[in-house]
Parts: sequence; structure tokens; C-alpha cells
Amino acid sequence: MKNKNKISLIVFILSMASIFFSSEVSAASAVNDYILKNKIKPASESVKLQINMQDSKKNGGFSMEFDSGKPSLVIIHEVATEGSTVDNEITYMVRNQENAFVHSFVDANSIKTIANTRLKAWGSGPFGNKYGIQIEQTRVTSKEQFARQITNLASWTADQLIAYNLGEPKVVSESNKKLDGNLASHRNISYKWGGTDHVDPDWYWSNRGNRFFAQGYDMYQFRDLVANYYKQKVNTDLRGAKYKIGNTVQIKTSASYESNGSDLKAYRTWVGTISAVRADNKSKSNYSYTVTYKNGQNTVQSVYVLEQDLQQPIALKYKVGDTVQIRANASYESNGSDLKAYRNWVGTVKSVRTDN
Repeated sequence: MKNKNKISLIVFILSMASIFFSSEVSAASAVNDYILKNKIKPASESVKLQINMQDSKKNGGFSMEFDSGKPSLVIIHEVATEGSTVDNEITYMVRNQENAFVHSFVDANSIKTIANTRLKAWGSGPFGNKYGIQIEQTRVTSKEQFARQITNLASWTADQLIAYNLGEPKVVSESNKKLDGNLASHRNISYKWGGTDHVDPDWYWSNRGNRFFAQGYDMYQFRDLVANYYKQKVNTDLRGAKYKIGNTVQIKTSASYESNGSDLKAYRTWVGTISAVRADNKSKSNYSYTVTYKNGQNTVQSVYVLEQDLQQPIALKYKVGDTVQIRANASYESNGSDLKAYRNWVGTVKSVRTDN
């Protein structure tokens, strides 16, 4: 994220076609080929939420909700500091979060998330912040470390695309202002929308790729590797999952945390719709789900709900056609409309919807 070198690279794309065969990655990429040939396994993500600037009550009243109710792309950074560690960077960022923060950090051995990916970060200017989940890389110093870091980053990126239903990876263009992809570097954000002038991770990837693999690394090679993991993950056999996309479910009263560590207690008894299913070995049943809720006029998601924390919704108390009466203490509808003038009125239920 820090732009110490102020170096910008222009990448000429000579091959426009990308062809995938099972676990093979298209285009000549020495880094990707090494990762796949050696079957490097990604590290597991750990989550310890430490950023209170995502709370509008603590950040001066700024809403940290994404405009569409969820992130729209993943933004890749690097810290631009030789010799730094993930833990050192996290300590510094937490202490200075009023100025800037991202969601996650990655190195050769770990992926650590410190901010809620359902909410915005402050790491890539007003436009990047508006759209993206953001992750920082520390600088590694060997061939094996770089390969493992890129493995971790690509697998984690695929997880985000799946969790938020963003589709297969597509790098945003720099030729227009439209949101036309779901994957970007900090450099892409700077050139596309402005509001920031950083160009990471261009220099870092080019440097480490050339030093260790005799070939620079770039966002298009990275996209290909992410696509490989994306396809592997979405094609995982999910027939054993209890719930399917489109099913209506309810969060159990005993639910505490999602599999990534996000607090789930505030969503107990909420009813929502399954919008994604994934294999998840932290679950007793080996599956977790993205649940999308309606909350008044807002759409909210819990991204990694374990199967044992879900149940079929409790039967509706009232059905279409039932005669009901507005309570004497009623104040507002879920969309904020005033209900006090209708206290004690008797009417007929015309429609029923999920609303938490």
C-alpha cells in the first residue's frame, strides 16, 4: 500500500486467450507453474477483528457499509517495506487505524484478517474503499516464500469471490470509470479512478518474480491462478451439504461465531436465504454457508455460517388472510414509516416477507 518507489509498470498483454485444463494455468507463468507442479497447499486464514474504525459510532459517523450491501472486488496491496513482518504491520496498522487500514495480511505462512470483510476499509482512496476487500502482502525473501505467499493470496482471493458471489476473477480495466471487474491491484485503482497514486504491488511482484523465477509476475498471471483455485473450489462436491442455494434458513439461538471468527450472536433467530455453499473443514459437517438477510430496506450477509448453526425457520405466526390487530405500543414499520397512527387498528394480512 505504501508507495515508496513510485514505480509504474506498463504491461503489454500479447496473448488474449486463457485456456484452463483441470489444474493447469494458462499463459506462460513460471510462478504459477512452480506452485501447481509442487502442489503447494495454501495456509488457513485466521481471524482476529481489531479495527474499531469500522464502527460509525467510533469513526466520526462515517458509514462503513458497502453501497450494494457487499464488496464488489478484491484489492491487492503490498507494504513496500523490506524486512517487515505480518505481526509488525498489524500492530502498526491497528495503532494508526484512524489514518488507514485494510482487511487482511498475507505472507508465506499465514493469512491474518483484522477487519470485517462485510464492511469497508480505508486503504485505496475513496473509490477503492467504496468497492473492495483489501489485503496487504509483506515482502518475502526467497523463491519458496514467494511461491507460498502467492498461493495463499490466490486461494484467499478465490474464497472472497465465492463467498460474496462475485463470479470468476476478472481484472478491472484502466480505460474507463465503470466497475467492470472483481479483481484489482492498488495500481489499477489509481489509474482507473484516482483518489490515490500508489502503484503496488507492481514493483514487488516484478522484482521477486524476476529474481526468483527469471520472469516478472503481474495481475494477469495472478488472475489465472485465482481462476484455478476458484474453479477447484466451486466444483467441490457439495452433495452432502444439508442446505442448497435458495433455501430459507434461520440462525440458531445458540450460534456464536462464523467459521472465520466473525461474531454471529447479533444475528441469532434471523431468517435469510442461502446464497453460497462451500466446503469448510472447521464445521462439524464440513460445510459453511453465506446467508443473505433482509433488514428493513437493507441487505445484510453472514458469509461463513457453519451448518450446525442453521435450522429450518420457525413456522410463521400469521399467514395471508389472517385477521390481525396493530398493538397499542406499535411505533414504526421496519422501513421507518410511522405506525403510531394505526395503533389498535384491525386489518387482514395481505403479504408476508422475511424481515429481520
